[in-house]
Amino acid sequence: MKSILILLIFGLSINQVYTQTKFAAIGDFGNSSSAEADVSDMIDTWNVDFVITLGDNNYNNGSASTIDKNIGRDYNQWIYPYAGSYSPGGSPDNINRFFPSLGNHDYNTPDAQPYIDYFTLPNNERWYSFSWGNIDFYVLDSKLAYTERIRQEQIAWLENETSNSTADWRIVYFHYPPYSSRFSAIPMRFDFNSMNIDLVLSGHDHLYERLEIDGLTYIINGLGGKSIYDTNPPITGSVIQYNGDYGAMLVETTGSTLTSKFYNRNGNLIDTWTKNNSASPPELLIAAINTLTEVTLYFSKPLDPLTSQNASNYNIDNSISVISAALSSNNRDITLTTSEHTANQQYTVTVNNVTDLAGNVISSQANSAQYFFEVDTTPPQLFSAFAIVPTQVILFFSETLDPQSAQNVSNYIINNGISIIDAVLNSNNTDVTLTTSAHDTNQTYTATVSNVTDLSGNVISPNNNSADYQLIILSGPVFPIDLFGT
Repeated sequence: MKSILILLIFGLSINQVYTQTKFAAIGDFGNSSSAEADVSDMIDTWNVDFVITLGDNNYNNGSASTIDKNIGRDYNQWIYPYAGSYSPGGSPDNINRFFPSLGNHDYNTPDAQPYIDYFTLPNNERWYSFSWGNIDFYVLDSKLAYTERIRQEQIAWLENETSNSTADWRIVYFHYPPYSSRFSAIPMRFDFNSMNIDLVLSGHDHLYERLEIDGLTYIINGLGGKSIYDTNPPITGSVIQYNGDYGAMLVETTGSTLTSKFYNRNGNLIDTWTKNNSASPPELLIAAINTLTEVTLYFSKPLDPLTSQNASNYNIDNSISVISAALSSNNRDITLTTSEHTANQQYTVTVNNVTDLAGNVISSQANSAQYFFEVDTTPPQLFSAFAIVPTQVILFFSETLDPQSAQNVSNYIINNGISIIDAVLNSNNTDVTLTTSAHDTNQTYTATVSNVTDLSGNVISPNNNSADYQLIILSGPVFPIDLFGT
């Protein structure tokens, strides 16, 4: 009998933890210029997950009449929902992959209303947060921060948001730069260090500048396509200034590194910055039971093979013995061979003394996970049968079916001389379409199912394996109907 496993994931998924996050950052771009198009074309070759903007999305006046041309022409393929007129008509997978911030030019139309109408964003859409992979992002409104009341409101919001973060990385971005060799927005000098921010991004100055201030990295990126400014003598903390051409940032993260690269539109690498997070200890993220005697543990970073494969470093409650521990090829997952679990019971696994490749020992704050093993013993049921054409019958079942047994024509019988030619499991995996010899109208038929199983191997019960039906010929035009919820 196969098992159905239930994971207690605590807000994370395996995909989120292990997928390397890549995104592009652009600033001061929205004027439908050839430079904007060049930068957008370059980003399209990077295979990034999403795009963020550092303000001034819609020159010169933030008006409704220009917003789609200035943004949608080159970036609609990242936006969802998208109501503009450019091809391909928005994000193809119906997932929003475009996260802008407001700039001063966006506010040249009162309240930046065209921007608010054009995008669908979290919170109040002027400042908001979102998470992607192992990064938490915080988007601020630097224009409104010049009103002290709203500035304090944003500070309180940001302090609350960051205090709840468990991400590997925290990035904040907005338009006006707190520190710059050209224009410094004093109101945006929040206490980012106390909020454990790893990187601060901004625009407004139409150039690229990276600064290191009080141990925190600030990057200005305003070369998205509008125009290019002259550089000024560097202020204390300025590491690099560049104004040679338009370009964009490519940012990539893993669990232990955050890397930002600025490329000009010709693909030339101008600047690289990396922050290492290797001092953080490994964390146990998820425990998943595979069989009655096998459990897999998923960790936040690569592990030391010696300590991670020591079975004595693992303890499971309810008298489960750990026999062996094997490290997977990705160096992050441990598969434990154990004594036999009892069905329909919750377990807690605790890890001690396991280290990462740098020797950091797993923290007692993140070294345990719960899992639950449930055995499915409920057989599938045949709910009903339906025929609207003479040579086809659709059977509706109570749950997902095993494809091999569900598509075996010998498992189906229809009375009154009906032959079954083919059986196809529909895309929802719960309904089966039978191709048959021709039915007659005004005749009641009974379909009987045997030996069909669910994914856990439970065989359909003789008490719920038959259904009566009649051929219903629809009069008039027949319109397509969605029988399967697709």
